[in-house]
Amino acid sequence: AERAVLVAVLTGCAMDDIGLDDLDFYQQIHGDVWNACRRIAESGRKPDPVLVHDLDGKIDMMLLADLVSAADIASNVKSHARIVAQHSDRRWLINLSRGMLQRIDQDPASVAEFMRVKLDERNRDRQGVKSLGEVIPGLLDEISAGGTAGAASPWSELDDIIGGLQPGRLYTIGARPGRGKSLAGQAFAAHVASRQKKSAFVASLEMTASEYA
Repeated sequence: AERAVLVAVLTGCAMDDIGLDDLDFYQQIHGDVWNACRRIAESGRKPDPVLVHDLDGKIDMMLLADLVSAADIASNVKSHARIVAQHSDRRWLINLSRGMLQRIDQDPASVAEFMRVKLDERNRDRQGVKSLGEVIPGLLDEISAGGTAGAASPWSELDDIIGGLQPGRLYTIGARPGRGKSLAGQAFAAHVASRQKKSAFVASLEMTASEYA
């Protein structure tokens, strides 16, 4: 799968469409080829075996020629890249588990925090880059539907401004004490649960569960 991905890159496939980096490759030489191709692409040129070998002389020209000779498999590059990414994730999880075991005599909360931070970092790294062409169709659908892709709030005037409660966003209500921030949060939760029949989770540091109920 790693070789198939490199075949695609050396025969004209855009690297941004693949969503990998050199650390995803198990074979170091494959990571070296990927890095060389990336540097060539960033200079505005299309990677090919001659340019790769010229940039990094330790990459064997016979290896590059062998890769290009298998150009007929390049059409499945996204499937091949997914295989590479899955194996890379497995290796990463193995290393993370080893790191957790080395900390097993520490406070459990600190070990859990270590795991959470590492997983968050990995998820951010895996989000990749989106082209404008990928974003526009969904955006047009949102606009056609009135711009409210998420759950509506109890207040239509607010929805006109923020487009409803959009997935993946964090909303903060800021006001002085006693101005109704908690009440507004309750209203959001109740509206989503009762009017839209969706689950609503509430976490409060100010009141007990019975007080909140």
